[in-house]
Amino acid sequence: AVSDTNAVPFAIFNSSGHLSGGMAKDILDLVAQELRSKVQYLDIPRARLEPWLVAGEAEVGCFLNPDWVSQPQRFDWTDTLFFSRQLIIRRRDSAAIRGLADLYYKRVGTTFGFVYPELQQAFTERLIARDDAHSLQSNLKRLAQRRLDAVMAVDLSYFYLLDREQFDAEFVAEPIWSEPPGVFCAV
Repeated sequence: AVSDTNAVPFAIFNSSGHLSGGMAKDILDLVAQELRSKVQYLDIPRARLEPWLVAGEAEVGCFLNPDWVSQPQRFDWTDTLFFSRQLIIRRRDSAAIRGLADLYYKRVGTTFGFVYPELQQAFTERLIARDDAHSLQSNLKRLAQRRLDAVMAVDLSYFYLLDREQFDAEFVAEPIWSEPPGVFCAV
């Protein structure tokens, strides 16, 4: 299972919406080769990933962490694929974000279906306004347009996009205050 909400370089989709490249394809192709099996890529929304895995409608979902799913004990987990640093992106002309309280009463761009454990309590208590979008690219455009105060991103995706796109604002990427989480595949 691969979701197009997985930002580049994790998943790259062609113009017809089919997975055509990225780390997800590379990893799943290697798994299929190792198992001498064919792989069928299922493009499903991130929020459906766990239910599909539990129901057996999908066999493997990558770029997950046991803390990001409600029933981690239901899955076998691969070894750590890599560690992914969470970043808070802001416009250069805005105040630095050093801790959770610096985000209070601000609108933060997030991605549909993604879990942000460090911010969840503040979202629940409405201390921070969570504003979901389909992609990091969309969130960065909205940040440049001043429709958001900050954007949540992971290091690989953010720097990959910055390398390939121009935005109408200068951004600053600040690491979130927690340790980088490990990223795994759930089977």
